[in-house]
Amino acid sequence: MFFQPNNRETTNKGENLDITILLVEDDEWARESLKTTLEADGYVVLEACNGKIGLETWRNNKERVTLIISDHHMPLMTGEEMLATIIEEDPSVLVIIMCAAIESSMDFSQARAVFPKPLKMGKFSEAINFLASIPRERN
Repeated sequence: MFFQPNNRETTNKGENLDITILLVEDDEWARESLKTTLEADGYVVLEACNGKIGLETWRNNKERVTLIISDHHMPLMTGEEMLATIIEEDPSVLVIIMCAAIESSMDFSQARAVFPKPLKMGKFSEAINFLASIPRERN
């Protein structure tokens, strides 16, 4: 299995230490729902409503962001376009892409994981925990 349990240190409340996730999702209900779930798991969550704002938010917080979770289909800039720009600036960025309709023309080669919507939270949470536990050198 690709994903393994997270072995990171936790606080007494079970909160993950020093893990900030940038959540980029244009659907407000989906974004708020996922944000609530991630925060309940102890993650700090920054949010953006489209790829353009996601890119700006990442640039302003890249020293804090451990992982980016992004929808693919969004207005102004897709998750794929945002990811390509971010990877150009920092190839070590860890990204999970979520997508309701996966098409053969989409390029997910830079993403660490791709999840179809609706999400199956068990596997999705495993992927987040695994990727958040990977130490990396930031550019």
